[in-house]
Amino acid sequence: MRAVTSSTAAAVLGLERKQFDNMIGRIEAPELPRGRQGIERKIPVSALPELLLTAELVNRLGIPLREAHEVSRSLAKKRQPAAPFVSIHVDFERLRRSIDERLMHAIEAVPRPRRGRPKGS
Repeated sequence: MRAVTSSTAAAVLGLERKQFDNMIGRIEAPELPRGRQGIERKIPVSALPELLLTAELVNRLGIPLREAHEVSRSLAKKRQPAAPFVSIHVDFERLRRSIDERLMHAIEAVPRPRRGRPKGS
């Protein structure tokens, strides 16, 4: 399983790190690790399309976060959310290509946080 840090995942999604941490802290998904103080989360790359779609539903349509995540999970599993007169189409191929491009840029642009105590002067 490939994984990226929270900072890299936030850059891929176009979110601030704090926004991203708040978002995944409120989503209940088994593939997303719970945070621990001082330990950077490892976000599976396979979860990024679903998270990007969730962020888009929240930011563009104003859907509450948990509901947006449920909708994006349903769409990722090729199921339509339960609505008799509403159909949603997502171009997952284009979404994944966009994530791959963003990921290549973010991996180079986002610095890894330093660990441990700083060296004394």
